[in-house]
Amino acid sequence: MQDFEAGASDASAIPHLGPAQPQYFSPRLPAVPHDVPDRPRLVRLLEDSVTGSGLVLMVAAEGTGKTTVAAQWARQHTQRPVIWLNAEDSGGNGWDFYVDLVDELETAQLLDEDAKNLGGAWAPRPLRRMGTVLSRQLQRRAAEAVVVVERADRLTEEALDLIKTLACRRTLRFVLLAPWLDEDFIFDVQDDFHVPMIGDADLELTEAEIQSSLELAGLAMPDGEVLRGISSPLMLQAMVYRAREQRDSVITAETAQNVRQQLNLRLVRRLLAESTPAQDQRLLLRLALPPMLDEQLTANLLVMDAFGARRVLRRLRDAGHGEFHEGGTFYLDPALVEGLRELALERIQPAELRRVYVTISEWCEHKGHIRQALLLADRAGSWERISALTLLHFNELQNVAREELTRILDRASPELIRQWPYLGWFRLALLAGRPETTIATLTAVGDHTLSMLDPETRGLHRLMNQTVAFAYHYLVGDFHHADEIITELLPRVEGRVVRGEGLEVPQDQRFVVQAAQVWVVKALRQFAANTKLFLGHYADALGLIEPIVQPLTDEQARFSWRNLHSAGIKALIHAGSGNINATRRVLNWIHSFDLPPAWDESYFGAPACIASAYVSLADRRPQTAAAELDRLKHHQGSTEYWAFILDIRARLALYFKEPGIVSYVAAELSARGDRPPTSPYMQVQLLTRAAAVAFTAGALATASKYLDQARETDYPGRPGVSIERVAAVLALYEEDWLKARDIAAEILESTSITLREEISMRLCWVQAELGLVEEGYPNADSKIAGRQFVTALALADECGSPYDIMVIPPRWLTGLLHEYAPDRHDLAEAMRGEDERSSPEPLQDVQLTHTEHRVLDELVNAESRAAIARRLLVSENTVKTHLRRIYRKLGVRSRAEALERAYSSGLLHSG
Repeated sequence: MQDFEAGASDASAIPHLGPAQPQYFSPRLPAVPHDVPDRPRLVRLLEDSVTGSGLVLMVAAEGTGKTTVAAQWARQHTQRPVIWLNAEDSGGNGWDFYVDLVDELETAQLLDEDAKNLGGAWAPRPLRRMGTVLSRQLQRRAAEAVVVVERADRLTEEALDLIKTLACRRTLRFVLLAPWLDEDFIFDVQDDFHVPMIGDADLELTEAEIQSSLELAGLAMPDGEVLRGISSPLMLQAMVYRAREQRDSVITAETAQNVRQQLNLRLVRRLLAESTPAQDQRLLLRLALPPMLDEQLTANLLVMDAFGARRVLRRLRDAGHGEFHEGGTFYLDPALVEGLRELALERIQPAELRRVYVTISEWCEHKGHIRQALLLADRAGSWERISALTLLHFNELQNVAREELTRILDRASPELIRQWPYLGWFRLALLAGRPETTIATLTAVGDHTLSMLDPETRGLHRLMNQTVAFAYHYLVGDFHHADEIITELLPRVEGRVVRGEGLEVPQDQRFVVQAAQVWVVKALRQFAANTKLFLGHYADALGLIEPIVQPLTDEQARFSWRNLHSAGIKALIHAGSGNINATRRVLNWIHSFDLPPAWDESYFGAPACIASAYVSLADRRPQTAAAELDRLKHHQGSTEYWAFILDIRARLALYFKEPGIVSYVAAELSARGDRPPTSPYMQVQLLTRAAAVAFTAGALATASKYLDQARETDYPGRPGVSIERVAAVLALYEEDWLKARDIAAEILESTSITLREEISMRLCWVQAELGLVEEGYPNADSKIAGRQFVTALALADECGSPYDIMVIPPRWLTGLLHEYAPDRHDLAEAMRGEDERSSPEPLQDVQLTHTEHRVLDELVNAESRAAIARRLLVSENTVKTHLRRIYRKLGVRSRAEALERAYSSGLLHSG
């Protein structure tokens, strides 16, 4: 193999030079300004490289001092004549470069005078053969020389091959100076011949070199930050010249900044001149406008094919003006971007600039950079792009660009809202999500938005107008009106927009149909199901959500937040109706997927998280329920599910029986008084829940007040029996057993009650009946109480909430369990240990290992064993072993008990 390293080839192939040859200065050797200090460190490095190799590469960015260092070295080198060539003089052409080299060698008297077989400018010959002929001529004369080639990046592949041929024979040694070189050429010579390479890092100025230059120029630079910001000799030299022009003795930060800007512009102009014809230079300015580049975007901006775009990016990379990142993305150097943008804004006409921004916005959307796409569309002033991006990617924009999107939509004029009505929908949704928004503010903005819509429109626009009207009534909590609209709207949208039944869509509105097919129809179904849920129509809500409950990940393992939301709504519907077992099944199905981090802290995960808290309460795990709600603390003030959150908070306060629980619930209700949204149904539910809390605290007058407020809020056709149920409970607290039994019996005759309500009323009947028995009421019968108890327990088991029976006072519950459920040791144990379970003592002696603690932390997210194993990089059997040890140490038998015990004892902390 050929080798450029000294001593690697046969010594006989290299003639002995003897004493040093006379120093020769090439006529083309550039002058070194007298005020430029020597850089002996780099001169020695170049000398050692030339001595040890036939080819040296000095590849570094413009302005790093390559030429100056090489010129300083050439004036000090005495071993061989130094030939200086500039590839720009020959245009990089292989034969012209060869002719220039021969002419310089003849001028240096290194060739025979009668060397006629070397060719001439008008007699081109094969370069490979001529390289061999030239080497023999030099060997015959025992002549050696060093050839420095400036702007070697202009050399053709043929010329580079000639240099490799000559350098391998060691008669000529080459030093190539270039801002960049073909990467294949560099790879070949470094891999095959171990060619030394001097780069940007080697050429960086040291502080000592900077200080030496300043002393030579009689200048000072007191600002250390400016000193450290000098990146090249060119920058330093420009700062010195600027200071002299201004007759300053100190280089200030302002001077440094001005010089940097001028150098950036100079760099850009040179790049423009070298890279593209004069008429296309304006196109190159476009490259500074996007946040990043790739081949496709570069081709679109420069109006060329992908091959040409690839070449441009590689040249920029090789010249040190940018670098490639993962996936072929290219980032330009910030200094170059700054200069390009300044020229772009100066030279590109506004109309063209807007078109370019739209092009970049479309590329960003295709790449998934939705926030950047929105900002660029806004910069272009293209409301068509803004409306399309908002409709297609609203969910993502809420997370990554909420403030920017709000600011943009707030500028939408009535004409724009009339043209793209859904902009009004999204503006309302963003407004409703702000914690400071009041119902009055939202109503005012909503009314104004509806007034902008065209009432005479037909077709697709009419559907969009109805969607905005539904969204308005939904967001302000007018669920009855919202239900009327969505009942008519949903089938029309699904039929006409998705299946295309009798609906003509203009070309510029095609993206509306695309959005409807991707997510709008599913979102409308979710809103429709929520509307039924908030109105207490659980069966209808379940019927609406069931068709869109789909796997949370697709075949490519991509996670769907929208599908998580659908499944969570289904779980919450079951939980709201009291069917805890069905809730558990949905939640277990959700947890069978590999869920993303913090899923239970997101808006889309809120319904599942709330449903999980209901399950924890049913399992008598209040600490776990509180921890699950704490994950939603960022959404508690803005999510439409806030009424369910408050309901659970009230139940938790009821469970712990802490002082001040009545005041707590009252304060929470008052705080939500002017905040949207909730329905009259949910208001009745909350007021009756507050009454129940007051009963427990013994504040019967307060309980009666809340019950009266619930009656005032009541409306005809309200589903459920929440007010009547609380009235029965109030009668129990007042020990009006007959009234309580009569109310319970009347409610149980109703056909529109949920399982939870039926369980509650049967247990109420049990207590009322036993109270009457104790008082000796003639028609009272303990066997009736027993039958109601058995039925209630069976329903509670069916629903998965057997602990509901614990509302019966212990003096009666003990006998009932003994007589009617003697084998229910779980309930007997729960009754005996109620106080202990409410506030267990800390675990003093439990010592979990580090790994066991990590497994316990993963349990908080309700992960499956397989998911925990993947996260901890262990096998599933290892996770099972750790779980068994944790259960044994905590004295529990299940995951739920382990979490409850860990929270209550301080091993885990909520929030």
